[in-house]
Amino acid sequence: NSNPDKLIFTKYVKPGDTVVDCGANIGLYTNFLRLLVGKHGFVHSFEPIPKTFEELSFNTKQHSSINNYRLNMMGLYDRITSSSAFIPNEISGHASLGNHSETWKTDSIQKVSIDLTTLDDYFDKHNLKAVHFIKMDIEGAEINALEGAKETLQKHKPTLYIEVNSALLKCFKKTSFDLIEFLKKIGYQNFYYQDEKPFKFECFEKLVQSENEINTNVIAIA
Repeated sequence: NSNPDKLIFTKYVKPGDTVVDCGANIGLYTNFLRLLVGKHGFVHSFEPIPKTFEELSFNTKQHSSINNYRLNMMGLYDRITSSSAFIPNEISGHASLGNHSETWKTDSIQKVSIDLTTLDDYFDKHNLKAVHFIKMDIEGAEINALEGAKETLQKHKPTLYIEVNSALLKCFKKTSFDLIEFLKKIGYQNFYYQDEKPFKFECFEKLVQSENEINTNVIAIA
C-alpha cells in the first residue's frame, strides 16, 4: 500500500485494539482502522461538521456490517462547548475551528455551528477501559484536543499520529515546540516524522529546532 498514513496504521494498530479517529471526515481512515482492529476491536470516530457527518455515516454503513465503531457528531477540544467551524471552498477536509483565511487564500469560507467535547469526558461518560492508538488531523487544533485528553493519555499512553502544520497551529497561538513540551510532560519520549520515503523515520525534535515551517505527520510514542 503506497498510502503513507495507511502504512503507519498497519504498523501500529493490531486486531482487538481500541482506536480514536479525531477528524474522521467522510470515513476513509475510520473504515481502514475498522478493518485493522477487526470484530474484537473498536473505533471511536469524531466528525463535527453535520454535512460531512452524514457522508461518514453512509460510508461506514456501506463498508461493513461489523459493529465495531461509534460515530460522534462532535469535535475533540480542550473543553466542552459549542463553537463555529470554518470551511474553505466547501472542502470538508480543511474544516477548522480557526479561520485560516491567510493560509487558505480564499474568500469562499462557510461558517457552521458545531459541538465540542474532551476525550477525557468522553472516556468517563462511556466508561472506556483502553485506547491504543489515536489519529488526529483537525487543522491546527491538535494541541488543544490533546490537552483535553490529558488524563486519558497519561493513563493509557496510546501511540499518537498527529498532523502538525505550523501555519495552522499559529491560529491557536501554538507551536510545534508546544506539542513536544506538552507530550513530554505526560510521559511521551519518542517523536518521529516520515521522510519522503515511507517508513524512514526522522527525529521530529530536530525538525522543530530547525525552525522551518512544518507540515507533516508526527508519531509520538511513550
